[in-house]
Amino acid sequence: MTDRVALDAAALDAADPLAPLRDEFELPDGIYLVGNSLGALPRAARDNITTEFDRWSTLGVEGHFTGDLAWEAYHELLTAPLASLVGGREHEVVAMNSLTVNLHLLMVSFYRPTTTRHKVLIEGHAFPSDHFAVESQIQQRGLDPATSLVVLDPRPGEVTLRPDDILATIAEHGDSLALILLPGVQYYTGQVLPMAEITRAGHEVGATVGFDLAHAVGNVELDLHHWGVDFAAWCTYKYLNGGPGGLGAAFVHERHLDDQSLPKQLGWWGTAKATRFQMGTTLRRSRRSSPGSSRTPRCSPWPRYAPPRPVRRGRRHAGAPTQIPPPDGVLRSASRRDPRRPGQEPHPDEPRGARLPVGPSHRRRRGPCRLRAPDGAPGAVRLARTRRDPGRARPPL
Repeated sequence: MTDRVALDAAALDAADPLAPLRDEFELPDGIYLVGNSLGALPRAARDNITTEFDRWSTLGVEGHFTGDLAWEAYHELLTAPLASLVGGREHEVVAMNSLTVNLHLLMVSFYRPTTTRHKVLIEGHAFPSDHFAVESQIQQRGLDPATSLVVLDPRPGEVTLRPDDILATIAEHGDSLALILLPGVQYYTGQVLPMAEITRAGHEVGATVGFDLAHAVGNVELDLHHWGVDFAAWCTYKYLNGGPGGLGAAFVHERHLDDQSLPKQLGWWGTAKATRFQMGTTLRRSRRSSPGSSRTPRCSPWPRYAPPRPVRRGRRHAGAPTQIPPPDGVLRSASRRDPRRPGQEPHPDEPRGARLPVGPSHRRRRGPCRLRAPDGAPGAVRLARTRRDPGRARPPL
């Protein structure tokens, strides 16, 4: 019987249309069945990382804006693949932060308790960080988890939640339920929850519905937009093979993107892309901008979901020439004069040929800057550009 099973398994493996993908990953010796905790290493990741290290080494800060892999808009390379994985539209999805940070940011907007509607529904065996995050959000609103947290457990002697019991609990607490936050796939049992039905039931009683998709994304089919889910968050190091410490991602349904009544944690990246680098202090939102609004996106310096592209091991990316000419807005000073302030003599320690940024955005910016010296010149110094002493130098870095 054992031999027959082995033969059948081998035949099924041979017929599997996805079997060739096995060679795209590096796996530890033995049988690896913990991709639910950390996915395997994609072979392409080594070359991708080398490519980005080469770009960083060659381009420095200019890598933010140079070439097809420019870091300034790097998260946009991930938008379409992530949207496809979760069944969302591209403007509903953003790659940023970590899972728990994203849950906190989302609950700032979507947990809006009142005196009568203040409860949050979670499952009793929720992943600890989810449980702690919800408790802390309740406490920060001046409420008590003992009265504002509803915990859903399986029936005695059972290990999974019955869908009817989930829906019945939503109906029972409907008038006082502000938020439902459940997993798409329960991390301990592997149970796939009926997300569409939960969303529908939650909305019928007036609650907001969000999901932790850490164990669902890349594992089961998702259709967040058409299900009407309000928000979701997930990580990328499990079934998406993003690597330990990989960044997270979030989904916000498009009906909320233009809702100015939602409280938000705002930051630089929340302003319209067209005016972002004017460095103004008046927030100018773009219509239907992505959900990420707090800061420069926390994206890895190498692509995790970027469209496939040819990469040669150990060679510099085609977009990163060995000698890089000064880009627009950067002058290579041939004298000891600072091109930012004609006629002003720079500090004596400033190396000749230092590359100094010019242009409206740089002239307005104040604070430390890093100078790159040519070979043989004194080490780079940090200049404290202040109103009173724009040339005062700090010790070499």
